[in-house]
Amino acid sequence: MRVALNPEEGCRLSAHPTTNPIAYEAFLHARQEFWKLTREGIDRAIQLTNQALSIVGDNALLQAALSYGHFCAYDAGFRHDEETLALVETCAAQALKLSPDLPQALFTKGLARYKKGDFPGFLRYLRRSIELERNSDALFFLAFGLAEAGSITEARGYADEALARDPLMWLTSLGRSVVDLLDGQFDAALARFRDWSKRWTPDQPLALWWLAQALAYAGQEGEAVAVFERTAKMDADLFSEMCELGARAFRGDRAGTRNGWK
Repeated sequence: MRVALNPEEGCRLSAHPTTNPIAYEAFLHARQEFWKLTREGIDRAIQLTNQALSIVGDNALLQAALSYGHFCAYDAGFRHDEETLALVETCAAQALKLSPDLPQALFTKGLARYKKGDFPGFLRYLRRSIELERNSDALFFLAFGLAEAGSITEARGYADEALARDPLMWLTSLGRSVVDLLDGQFDAALARFRDWSKRWTPDQPLALWWLAQALAYAGQEGEAVAVFERTAKMDADLFSEMCELGARAFRGDRAGTRNGWK
């Protein structure tokens, strides 16, 4: 066919985790389950990834996927402990041992650095990851981290690129909303969060947590409290507990807010 591949396309083709169709199907299914951000979905994803590893043996891309799964469990609050964060790094390190320039492994290694407070390390790994492959997940997290650090212009560029590359993924739609919120554009952020939560994740605690924050910053305190209280009743660990704290704060319950997690 005389097809000429650019470096990014070549990297993507060479990064398939296995030629075993059963294992590869498990890999694809696992990624889909990760981003449901439910305890059951993440547990299924990790189980599927381990199943694929048992079929094909040690594999860099599957190890990176396993690292991502443990990160999702940590970030969503289902296993928010040092042991889980260590697994993120261990699996990423094993993937990089097998394939030193694997973009997905560099990405999850950077996520672990971020959660450990190593922002320069986070930037270094994620910038290298997107140099090798303009992955929408990595672009989103880079935008998020830069926005938190106050580098709004650069963050907005990455958020826009993530959305352009993967417009049907709820995570990429979140990115631009977060950038607007952290930039102090509260009305614009609220409009985006309303649209995002209705279109993609109407009952997702993570989505409701961000929506409640946007409502609060935009001065819609009554609605913000209602969303905080509704989400606090969900079985979602970290985000439910944060929404409970938000509701207590707006109710003027200083003691309850200071006491932390319920």
